Amino acid sequence: RITVEGPGQKVLTASRDLGEVKAQVAKMQVPTGDRMWSDACRKFEREGFTSWTFGDLPRQVEIGKQGQLPMLAFLGLRCEEGHVAIRLFRQLGSAEAESCRTILWLARQELAKDLAWLERELRALDKLKPLYVTLGPGDELTSTAREHLERQLFRSGRLSALSQREFNTMLGQAKAEINGLGSKLVTALQPLLNLRQELLLSKKTYPGLKEDLQRLLPPRFLSLVPPDRLPHLQRYLKAMKTRAERASLNPPKDQERARTLIPFVAALQGWNSRNDLALDEAAQREEFRWLLKNCVSPSSPRNLAQLSPYPRAVWMNSYKKPVWLRNAETPSLQEIGDGRVQQILIGGVDGQLLRNEHKFRANLGSNLAML
Repeated sequence: RITVEGPGQKVLTASRDLGEVKAQVAKMQVPTGDRMWSDACRKFEREGFTSWTFGDLPRQVEIGKQGQLPMLAFLGLRCEEGHVAIRLFRQLGSAEAESCRTILWLARQELAKDLAWLERELRALDKLKPLYVTLGPGDELTSTAREHLERQLFRSGRLSALSQREFNTMLGQAKAEINGLGSKLVTALQPLLNLRQELLLSKKTYPGLKEDLQRLLPPRFLSLVPPDRLPHLQRYLKAMKTRAERASLNPPKDQERARTLIPFVAALQGWNSRNDLALDEAAQREEFRWLLKNCVSPSSPRNLAQLSPYPRAVWMNSYKKPVWLRNAETPSLQEIGDGRVQQILIGGVDGQLLRNEHKFRANLGSNLAML
């Protein structure tokens, strides 16, 4: 018996005769949008590729009109059973995310022999596995290190356009940079894991240190931290160590400084719960997160209040201590993109908020590991 179901598992037709089922389905009215989508899939989708031989692809295509409005769909790449397929997506974010994963897979296939040499260099990670044991098994360190380096070599699969020329350029640059990359990562990881171990065993601490450490270096952290941010983790750990030493001398002052960035932390936590962001919006969110890690506490509440772009955010100068109202409006991604939040956080208020990396100050930046 053959059953055809529609939306909500509603039975549309059922019969033991295949011909009768086909005849019934042919009489059914398919909604215009669904028919338009089906026709567009037949027109634009292709599959069965094992290398980039399908040329350049536009980001979006018009698949028809509904009234006077154009109906748009987004082209992306998807890895299916060891092959690359060109698929239509209804949302830009979904198309970009799937394309990034597929481009990474395709790049691995193209440079498989070169990546094998990289794997040999990563065998030196064996000496660091005892330091990683509180985060996970030693094999996890090796696998996430390999994943981290592949994202570094292949730009996390992100291309400005689905262009064959840009893909080939990326492969050429990766091939030129791959030599010795594994050894450099091993060298960078050793002081990082040593500092983490030192913080875990130190008697000098502050409330929430272990939680901050867990957020900064969680299990599989190499698969989470962007390659260009990894070199900064060591100084964040040093900042946490400095904060722990100062907090043991003056706990109230440490807690007061930690409260300064509560609204910004709340904003970030709200954005972290969203999974509908396009790649550029997600990149802005990441920029904001790392911007917070680099900022320090302002010394002048009045000046910071004047720079504030949030209409419902109030600075109260009682005892010269800034306090944000709990219902203060949080910054939007647009405000991050056009630089208004950067103006506050690195605007040079009394020389305390500094952009230059070498001028980073640990007195408050340390407690931003919780981000």
